[in-house]
Amino acid sequence: MRQAQESMPFADELDPKTQEKEKKKKKKKDKEALREEEARRQRQIKQQQRRAKLNERHQKIRDKYGLEGGMPVITPCEEKPPKQEDLTGYLLKRGKVNTAFKKRWFQIEDGQLSYHKHSFEAPCGFIRLSDIKRVRLLDKQSPPELLLETSARTFVLRSPSDSSSELQAWAAAIDLAIP
Repeated sequence: MRQAQESMPFADELDPKTQEKEKKKKKKKDKEALREEEARRQRQIKQQQRRAKLNERHQKIRDKYGLEGGMPVITPCEEKPPKQEDLTGYLLKRGKVNTAFKKRWFQIEDGQLSYHKHSFEAPCGFIRLSDIKRVRLLDKQSPPELLLETSARTFVLRSPSDSSSELQAWAAAIDLAIP
């Protein structure tokens, strides 16, 4: 151990070229540290700007939908039933081949009742309102069913919550939309 210490020259014992190299190395390390510090500050500023934009966007959404603290604020004068032609939502539909009931997103638009696997997907099928011959609500049975009879097929729909009032709203909306 003593030999290793003796072989290491001290800073004042280094020749001028070596001292110059050491100074350059130190300057380079200092510059890199400054660059890293500046980059960290810039990242913090960008993060604060993104957070401010996001907070502003969230506030706009809260203002638009009347949300305070993440909860909707509904006053009695604002409660309105949805227009029947604007009715959208999930219903259970019996399949043609596989007669099991599957959950589908239904909406009335452009003279047809379209159904989708999810509200954000393209329709996986539709029923032309002009083809519907008869709309029947079987609310005496459990669970209640809504039958849409066309010349080609009878579509059987159920409410996911087994609610006959929901099916009544759909029956009324479809009756109004049929030309």
